[in-house]
Amino acid sequence: MPRNGGPVSGIMLGIDFGSKFIKVAEVSARGGELELLSAGILPTPSGLLSGDAIVDPQGAAETIKTLLQQVGVHTNKVVITVKGQTSVVIRIIEVPKMREDELADAMRWEIERHVPFASTGAVAMDYAPLQPMSTIPEEETGEVLLAVAEEGLIKAVVDSLELAGLEAVVIDIEPLALGRCFVGKDPELKGRTVAILQMGARSSELTVIGYDNPRLTRTLNIGGNNLTSAIGNALSVSDEEAEKIKKRYAAILVEKLGVPTPTLPPAEEEAPFFPFSPTYELPPEETPPSRVETPPERELPADEKEIREEVFEAMLPILGDIVNELRRSFEYVRSRAEELQIERLIVSGGGALIRDIDKFFSRELGVPTEVGDPLKGMKLNPRLSPAYLREISPLLSVAIGSAIRDFV
Repeated sequence: MPRNGGPVSGIMLGIDFGSKFIKVAEVSARGGELELLSAGILPTPSGLLSGDAIVDPQGAAETIKTLLQQVGVHTNKVVITVKGQTSVVIRIIEVPKMREDELADAMRWEIERHVPFASTGAVAMDYAPLQPMSTIPEEETGEVLLAVAEEGLIKAVVDSLELAGLEAVVIDIEPLALGRCFVGKDPELKGRTVAILQMGARSSELTVIGYDNPRLTRTLNIGGNNLTSAIGNALSVSDEEAEKIKKRYAAILVEKLGVPTPTLPPAEEEAPFFPFSPTYELPPEETPPSRVETPPERELPADEKEIREEVFEAMLPILGDIVNELRRSFEYVRSRAEELQIERLIVSGGGALIRDIDKFFSRELGVPTEVGDPLKGMKLNPRLSPAYLREISPLLSVAIGSAIRDFV
Protein backbone atom coordinates (compact mmCIF):
# COMPACT_ATOMS: atom_id res chain seq x y z
CA MET A 1 0.00 0.00 0.00
CA PRO A 2 1.40 3.44 -0.88
CA ARG A 3 2.64 5.73 1.87
CA ASN A 4 1.04 9.14 2.28
CA GLY A 5 3.09 12.32 2.53
CA GLY A 6 6.39 13.53 1.08
CA PRO A 7 9.87 11.99 1.02
CA VAL A 8 11.13 10.51 4.29
CA SER A 9 14.79 10.35 5.26
CA GLY A 10 16.41 7.68 7.37
CA ILE A 11 17.97 4.22 7.45
CA MET A 12 16.09 0.95 7.86
CA LEU A 13 16.91 -2.75 7.96
CA GLY A 14 14.69 -5.29 6.27
CA ILE A 15 14.92 -8.92 7.41
CA ASP A 16 13.36 -11.94 5.74
CA PHE A 17 13.69 -14.87 8.16
CA GLY A 18 13.27 -18.03 6.09
CA SER A 19 13.39 -21.68 7.01
CA LYS A 20 16.63 -22.14 5.03
CA PHE A 21 18.10 -18.64 4.77
CA ILE A 22 18.00 -15.33 6.57
CA LYS A 23 18.12 -12.40 4.15
CA VAL A 24 18.93 -8.84 5.20
CA ALA A 25 19.02 -5.53 3.35
CA GLU A 26 19.82 -2.09 4.75
CA VAL A 27 18.48 0.91 2.85
CA SER A 28 18.92 4.64 3.36
CA ALA A 29 16.62 7.34 2.02
CA ARG A 30 17.49 10.98 1.55
CA GLY A 31 15.54 13.48 -0.51
CA GLY A 32 13.55 10.72 -2.16
CA GLU A 33 16.68 8.82 -3.24
CA LEU A 34 17.20 5.22 -2.06
CA GLU A 35 20.61 3.62 -1.49
CA LEU A 36 21.35 0.01 -0.65
CA LEU A 37 23.93 0.27 2.11
CA SER A 38 24.41 -3.44 2.83
CA ALA A 39 22.89 -6.83 2.04
CA GLY A 40 23.58 -10.46 2.76
CA ILE A 41 22.27 -13.97 3.17
CA LEU A 42 23.11 -16.61 5.78
CA PRO A 43 21.82 -20.19 6.12
CA THR A 44 19.28 -20.66 8.90
CA PRO A 45 20.75 -23.17 11.39
CA SER A 46 18.69 -26.24 12.12
CA GLY A 47 16.69 -26.18 15.33
CA LEU A 48 15.79 -22.49 15.23
CA LEU A 49 12.36 -23.10 13.72
CA SER A 50 9.54 -25.53 14.38
CA GLY A 51 7.12 -25.28 11.52
CA ASP A 52 6.32 -21.60 11.24
CA ALA A 53 7.65 -20.34 14.56
CA ILE A 54 11.01 -19.45 16.05
CA VAL A 55 11.54 -21.83 18.97
CA ASP A 56 15.04 -20.70 19.91
CA PRO A 57 15.05 -16.88 20.11
CA GLN A 58 18.56 -16.82 21.57
CA GLY A 59 19.92 -18.96 18.72
CA ALA A 60 18.04 -16.86 16.20
CA ALA A 61 19.49 -13.70 17.75
CA GLU A 62 23.05 -15.05 17.53
CA THR A 63 22.54 -15.96 13.86
CA ILE A 64 21.13 -12.52 13.07
CA LYS A 65 24.04 -10.82 14.85
CA THR A 66 26.53 -12.92 12.86
CA LEU A 67 24.89 -11.93 9.58
CA LEU A 68 24.77 -8.24 10.50
CA GLN A 69 28.43 -8.29 11.53
CA GLN A 70 29.33 -9.84 8.19
CA VAL A 71 27.50 -7.27 6.09
CA GLY A 72 28.08 -4.24 8.36
CA VAL A 73 25.03 -2.15 9.29
CA HIS A 74 24.35 1.39 10.46
CA THR A 75 21.04 1.08 12.35
CA ASN A 76 19.26 -1.20 14.75
CA LYS A 77 15.75 -0.40 13.46
CA VAL A 78 14.13 -3.29 11.60
CA VAL A 79 11.09 -4.12 9.50
CA ILE A 80 10.71 -7.91 9.44
CA THR A 81 8.24 -10.09 7.56
CA VAL A 82 6.26 -12.91 9.14
CA LYS A 83 4.62 -15.77 7.33
CA GLY A 84 3.38 -19.21 8.22
CA GLN A 85 1.42 -22.05 6.75
CA THR A 86 -0.86 -22.37 9.75
CA SER A 87 -0.14 -19.31 11.87
CA VAL A 88 -0.71 -16.34 9.54
CA VAL A 89 -3.89 -15.44 7.68
CA ILE A 90 -4.07 -12.61 5.13
CA ARG A 91 -7.33 -11.67 3.44
CA ILE A 92 -9.10 -8.92 1.61
CA ILE A 93 -12.54 -8.51 3.17
CA GLU A 94 -15.43 -6.82 1.36
CA VAL A 95 -17.43 -4.61 3.73
CA PRO A 96 -20.22 -2.04 3.43
CA LYS A 97 -19.52 1.60 4.16
CA MET A 98 -19.21 2.07 7.93
CA ARG A 99 -17.63 4.16 10.67
CA GLU A 100 -14.14 3.40 12.00
CA ASP A 101 -15.43 1.98 15.29
CA GLU A 102 -17.86 -0.24 13.35
CA LEU A 103 -15.02 -1.39 11.11
CA ALA A 104 -12.96 -2.49 14.11
CA ASP A 105 -15.86 -4.58 15.39
CA ALA A 106 -16.41 -6.03 11.91
CA MET A 107 -12.78 -7.11 11.65
CA ARG A 108 -12.94 -8.87 15.02
CA TRP A 109 -15.97 -10.76 13.77
CA GLU A 110 -14.16 -11.66 10.54
CA ILE A 111 -11.34 -13.15 12.62
CA GLU A 112 -13.80 -15.46 14.31
CA ARG A 113 -15.13 -16.50 10.89
CA HIS A 114 -11.93 -16.96 8.93
CA VAL A 115 -9.02 -17.60 11.33
CA PRO A 116 -8.86 -21.24 12.42
CA PHE A 117 -6.31 -20.68 15.21
CA ALA A 118 -8.22 -17.75 16.77
CA SER A 119 -10.20 -20.13 18.99
CA THR A 120 -7.09 -21.83 20.39
CA GLY A 121 -5.01 -18.88 21.54
CA ALA A 122 -4.30 -15.15 21.44
CA VAL A 123 -3.81 -13.47 18.09
CA ALA A 124 -2.31 -10.24 16.82
CA MET A 125 -4.14 -8.50 14.01
CA ASP A 126 -4.03 -5.38 11.90
CA TYR A 127 -6.20 -4.08 9.08
CA ALA A 128 -6.29 -1.22 6.60
CA PRO A 129 -9.05 -0.08 4.21
CA LEU A 130 -7.83 -0.12 0.62
CA GLN A 131 -9.71 3.14 0.10
CA PRO A 132 -11.00 5.73 2.62
CA MET A 133 -14.42 4.75 3.92
CA SER A 134 -15.58 8.32 3.38
CA THR A 135 -15.12 7.94 -0.38
CA ILE A 136 -17.33 4.84 -0.67
CA PRO A 137 -20.81 5.71 -2.01
CA GLU A 138 -23.79 4.78 0.12
CA GLU A 139 -25.13 1.26 -0.45
CA GLU A 140 -21.79 0.18 -1.98
CA THR A 141 -18.92 -1.83 -0.53
CA GLY A 142 -15.22 -1.33 0.00
CA GLU A 143 -12.28 -3.63 0.61
CA VAL A 144 -10.17 -3.99 3.74
CA LEU A 145 -6.81 -5.76 4.00
CA LEU A 146 -6.80 -7.98 7.11
CA ALA A 147 -3.71 -9.70 8.51
CA VAL A 148 -3.83 -12.01 11.54
CA ALA A 149 -1.03 -13.98 13.21
CA GLU A 150 -0.65 -16.12 16.29
CA GLU A 151 0.58 -13.93 19.12
CA GLY A 152 3.24 -16.48 20.03
CA LEU A 153 4.71 -16.23 16.54
CA ILE A 154 4.99 -12.45 16.81
CA LYS A 155 6.44 -12.59 20.34
CA ALA A 156 9.18 -15.03 19.28
CA VAL A 157 10.15 -12.76 16.37
CA VAL A 158 10.26 -9.65 18.56
CA ASP A 159 12.20 -11.47 21.30
CA SER A 160 14.78 -12.65 18.76
CA LEU A 161 15.30 -9.12 17.45
CA GLU A 162 15.58 -7.64 20.94
CA LEU A 163 18.14 -10.26 21.96
CA ALA A 164 20.11 -9.28 18.86
CA GLY A 165 20.04 -5.66 19.96
CA LEU A 166 17.51 -4.65 17.30
CA GLU A 167 14.23 -2.74 17.47
CA ALA A 168 11.24 -4.07 15.55
CA VAL A 169 9.63 -0.99 14.04
CA VAL A 170 7.00 -2.90 12.06
CA ILE A 171 5.99 -6.52 11.50
CA ASP A 172 5.41 -6.75 7.73
CA ILE A 173 3.79 -9.26 5.36
CA GLU A 174 5.32 -10.60 2.16
CA PRO A 175 2.75 -9.42 -0.43
CA LEU A 176 3.16 -5.81 0.68
CA ALA A 177 6.96 -6.09 0.72
CA LEU A 178 7.01 -7.50 -2.81
CA GLY A 179 4.66 -4.79 -4.04
CA ARG A 180 6.89 -2.07 -2.63
CA CYS A 181 10.05 -3.64 -4.02
CA PHE A 182 8.86 -3.91 -7.60
CA VAL A 183 6.00 -1.41 -7.95
CA GLY A 184 6.33 1.11 -5.13
CA LYS A 185 9.76 2.36 -6.18
CA ASP A 186 9.20 2.13 -9.94
CA PRO A 187 7.35 5.23 -11.24
CA GLU A 188 6.58 3.45 -14.51
CA LEU A 189 4.53 0.78 -12.73
CA LYS A 190 2.64 2.88 -10.21
CA GLY A 191 -1.08 2.75 -10.83
CA ARG A 192 -0.78 -0.24 -13.17
CA THR A 193 -1.86 -3.85 -12.66
CA VAL A 194 1.22 -5.99 -12.09
CA ALA A 195 1.58 -9.66 -11.16
CA ILE A 196 4.61 -10.77 -9.12
CA LEU A 197 5.61 -14.44 -9.11
CA GLN A 198 8.02 -15.32 -6.32
CA MET A 199 9.40 -18.72 -7.37
CA GLY A 200 10.88 -20.64 -4.47
CA ALA A 201 11.88 -24.20 -3.73
CA ARG A 202 8.79 -25.64 -2.05
CA SER A 203 6.18 -23.28 -3.47
CA SER A 204 5.63 -20.14 -5.51
CA GLU A 205 3.77 -17.07 -4.32
CA LEU A 206 1.63 -14.99 -6.67
CA THR A 207 0.73 -11.41 -5.77
CA VAL A 208 -1.31 -9.12 -8.01
CA ILE A 209 -0.98 -5.38 -7.40
CA GLY A 210 -3.64 -3.08 -8.82
CA TYR A 211 -3.95 0.65 -8.21
CA ASP A 212 -0.90 0.31 -5.93
CA ASN A 213 -2.69 -2.11 -3.57
CA PRO A 214 -2.72 -5.91 -3.37
CA ARG A 215 -5.70 -7.41 -5.21
CA LEU A 216 -4.92 -11.11 -5.05
CA THR A 217 -2.39 -13.48 -3.58
CA ARG A 218 -2.08 -17.23 -4.02
CA THR A 219 0.26 -19.94 -2.91
CA LEU A 220 1.09 -22.28 -5.79
CA ASN A 221 2.32 -25.59 -4.42
CA ILE A 222 4.85 -25.86 -7.23
CA GLY A 223 8.44 -24.76 -6.91
CA GLY A 224 12.09 -25.47 -7.54
CA ASN A 225 12.00 -28.77 -5.67
CA ASN A 226 9.51 -30.08 -8.24
CA LEU A 227 11.87 -29.11 -11.04
CA THR A 228 14.78 -30.76 -9.26
CA SER A 229 12.85 -34.01 -8.78
CA ALA A 230 11.79 -34.03 -12.42
CA ILE A 231 15.39 -33.59 -13.54
CA GLY A 232 16.56 -36.31 -11.15
CA ASN A 233 13.95 -38.75 -12.48
CA ALA A 234 14.78 -37.96 -16.10
CA LEU A 235 18.52 -38.36 -15.63
CA SER A 236 18.38 -41.10 -12.97
CA VAL A 237 20.40 -39.11 -10.45
CA SER A 238 19.87 -38.11 -6.81
CA ASP A 239 18.05 -34.90 -5.92
CA GLU A 240 21.31 -33.46 -4.63
CA GLU A 241 23.03 -34.04 -7.94
CA ALA A 242 19.95 -32.95 -9.88
CA GLU A 243 20.02 -29.63 -8.02
CA LYS A 244 23.59 -29.04 -9.17
CA ILE A 245 22.68 -29.96 -12.73
CA LYS A 246 19.71 -27.60 -12.60
CA LYS A 247 21.87 -24.70 -11.47
CA ARG A 248 24.33 -25.31 -14.28
CA TYR A 249 22.05 -26.20 -17.20
CA ALA A 250 18.50 -25.02 -16.48
CA ALA A 251 17.37 -22.85 -19.38
CA ILE A 252 14.34 -22.29 -21.56
CA LEU A 253 14.98 -23.48 -25.12
CA VAL A 254 12.56 -21.12 -26.83
CA GLU A 255 13.02 -22.74 -30.21
CA LYS A 256 11.67 -26.02 -28.84
CA LEU A 257 8.44 -24.62 -27.45
CA GLY A 258 5.24 -25.69 -29.17
CA VAL A 259 1.99 -23.78 -29.58
CA PRO A 260 0.87 -22.19 -26.28
CA THR A 261 -1.94 -24.12 -24.62
CA PRO A 262 -5.33 -22.39 -24.28
CA THR A 263 -6.36 -20.49 -21.20
CA LEU A 264 -8.31 -22.52 -18.65
CA PRO A 265 -11.41 -20.89 -17.14
CA PRO A 266 -11.29 -20.12 -13.42
CA ALA A 267 -12.90 -22.74 -11.24
CA GLU A 268 -15.21 -20.77 -8.94
CA GLU A 269 -15.57 -23.59 -6.46
CA GLU A 270 -11.86 -23.83 -5.70
CA ALA A 271 -10.67 -22.19 -2.49
CA PRO A 272 -7.38 -20.81 -3.94
CA PHE A 273 -9.28 -18.09 -5.81
CA PHE A 274 -10.21 -16.11 -2.71
CA PRO A 275 -8.70 -12.61 -3.03
CA PHE A 276 -6.26 -13.65 -0.31
CA SER A 277 -5.36 -17.22 0.52
CA PRO A 278 -6.86 -18.42 3.83
CA THR A 279 -3.37 -19.35 4.97
CA TYR A 280 -0.01 -17.95 4.04
CA GLU A 281 2.70 -20.55 3.69
CA LEU A 282 6.32 -20.44 4.69
CA PRO A 283 8.51 -18.41 2.35
CA PRO A 284 10.24 -20.22 -0.51
CA GLU A 285 13.34 -22.13 0.49
CA GLU A 286 15.75 -20.58 -1.96
CA THR A 287 19.33 -21.68 -2.45
CA PRO A 288 21.39 -18.62 -3.30
CA PRO A 289 23.84 -18.96 -6.18
CA SER A 290 27.47 -19.23 -5.20
CA ARG A 291 30.18 -17.00 -6.56
CA VAL A 292 32.22 -20.16 -7.15
CA GLU A 293 30.41 -22.83 -9.11
CA THR A 294 30.42 -26.23 -7.43
CA PRO A 295 31.70 -28.94 -9.79
CA PRO A 296 29.37 -31.88 -10.46
CA GLU A 297 29.97 -35.04 -8.44
CA ARG A 298 30.03 -37.27 -11.50
CA GLU A 299 31.26 -36.83 -15.03
CA LEU A 300 28.56 -35.31 -17.19
CA PRO A 301 28.06 -36.22 -20.86
CA ALA A 302 30.52 -34.51 -23.13
CA ASP A 303 27.76 -33.03 -25.25
CA GLU A 304 26.44 -30.34 -22.89
CA LYS A 305 23.86 -29.28 -25.44
CA GLU A 306 22.23 -32.69 -25.10
CA ILE A 307 22.02 -32.55 -21.32
CA ARG A 308 20.64 -29.02 -21.47
CA GLU A 309 17.89 -30.31 -23.74
CA GLU A 310 17.16 -33.19 -21.34
CA VAL A 311 16.91 -30.76 -18.43
CA PHE A 312 14.58 -28.53 -20.40
CA GLU A 313 12.31 -31.42 -21.39
CA ALA A 314 12.18 -32.57 -17.76
CA MET A 315 11.24 -29.12 -16.49
CA LEU A 316 8.65 -28.31 -19.14
CA PRO A 317 5.63 -30.17 -17.63
CA ILE A 318 6.23 -28.54 -14.23
CA LEU A 319 6.53 -25.09 -15.79
CA GLY A 320 3.38 -25.83 -17.76
CA ASP A 321 1.52 -26.46 -14.50
CA ILE A 322 2.63 -23.05 -13.22
CA VAL A 323 1.43 -21.44 -16.44
CA ASN A 324 -2.01 -22.99 -16.07
CA GLU A 325 -2.31 -21.75 -12.49
CA LEU A 326 -1.25 -18.24 -13.54
CA ARG A 327 -3.77 -18.19 -16.37
CA ARG A 328 -6.59 -19.16 -14.05
CA SER A 329 -5.55 -16.56 -11.49
CA PHE A 330 -5.36 -13.84 -14.14
CA GLU A 331 -8.81 -14.78 -15.41
CA TYR A 332 -10.12 -14.58 -11.86
CA VAL A 333 -8.73 -11.08 -11.45
CA ARG A 334 -10.37 -10.00 -14.71
CA SER A 335 -13.68 -11.54 -13.64
CA ARG A 336 -13.59 -9.51 -10.43
CA ALA A 337 -12.91 -6.17 -12.13
CA GLU A 338 -12.70 -5.67 -15.89
CA GLU A 339 -10.29 -2.76 -15.49
CA LEU A 340 -7.73 -5.01 -13.75
CA GLN A 341 -6.01 -6.38 -16.83
CA ILE A 342 -2.58 -7.84 -16.04
CA GLU A 343 -0.15 -5.48 -17.75
CA ARG A 344 3.11 -7.08 -16.64
CA LEU A 345 4.45 -10.18 -14.89
CA ILE A 346 7.56 -9.90 -12.74
CA VAL A 347 9.40 -13.11 -11.86
CA SER A 348 11.53 -13.25 -8.71
CA GLY A 349 12.96 -15.79 -6.29
CA GLY A 350 15.34 -18.64 -7.04
CA GLY A 351 13.34 -19.77 -10.09
CA ALA A 352 14.06 -16.44 -11.75
CA LEU A 353 17.65 -17.65 -12.24
CA ILE A 354 16.50 -20.08 -14.97
CA ARG A 355 17.81 -18.58 -18.20
CA ASP A 356 15.07 -17.06 -20.40
CA ILE A 357 12.31 -17.90 -17.90
CA ASP A 358 10.84 -14.47 -18.69
CA LYS A 359 10.59 -15.34 -22.38
CA PHE A 360 8.80 -18.58 -21.50
CA PHE A 361 6.10 -16.92 -19.40
CA SER A 362 5.71 -14.04 -21.84
CA ARG A 363 5.16 -16.43 -24.73
CA GLU A 364 2.83 -18.80 -22.88
CA LEU A 365 0.73 -16.13 -21.15
CA GLY A 366 0.76 -13.35 -23.71
CA VAL A 367 1.78 -10.93 -20.94
CA PRO A 368 4.98 -8.87 -21.02
CA THR A 369 7.30 -10.56 -18.51
CA GLU A 370 10.60 -9.62 -16.94
CA VAL A 371 12.93 -10.99 -14.32
CA GLY A 372 12.53 -8.66 -11.38
CA ASP A 373 15.45 -6.50 -10.34
CA PRO A 374 15.07 -5.55 -6.66
CA LEU A 375 18.00 -3.15 -7.07
CA LYS A 376 16.21 -1.06 -9.69
CA GLY A 377 15.76 2.55 -8.69
CA MET A 378 18.44 2.35 -6.00
CA LYS A 379 21.99 3.54 -5.67
CA LEU A 380 24.49 0.94 -4.52
CA ASN A 381 26.98 1.55 -1.75
CA PRO A 382 30.36 1.71 -3.55
CA ARG A 383 31.80 -0.89 -1.17
CA LEU A 384 29.29 -3.50 -2.37
CA SER A 385 30.06 -5.79 -5.29
CA PRO A 386 27.53 -5.09 -8.08
CA ALA A 387 28.30 -8.41 -9.75
CA TYR A 388 27.62 -10.42 -6.59
CA LEU A 389 24.48 -8.42 -5.80
CA ARG A 390 23.14 -9.20 -9.27
CA GLU A 391 23.74 -12.89 -8.58
CA ILE A 392 21.76 -12.96 -5.34
CA SER A 393 19.32 -10.12 -6.01
CA PRO A 394 16.29 -12.35 -6.85
CA LEU A 395 16.52 -13.61 -3.26
CA LEU A 396 16.56 -10.12 -1.69
CA SER A 397 13.17 -8.90 -2.89
CA VAL A 398 11.28 -9.31 0.39
CA ALA A 399 14.10 -7.91 2.54
CA ILE A 400 14.47 -4.84 0.33
CA GLY A 401 10.70 -4.37 0.12
CA SER A 402 10.51 -4.43 3.91
CA ALA A 403 13.40 -2.00 4.36
CA ILE A 404 11.79 0.65 2.13
CA ARG A 405 8.40 0.46 3.85
CA ASP A 406 8.56 4.05 5.17
CA PHE A 407 10.34 5.47 2.13
CA VAL A 408 8.01 4.80 -0.84
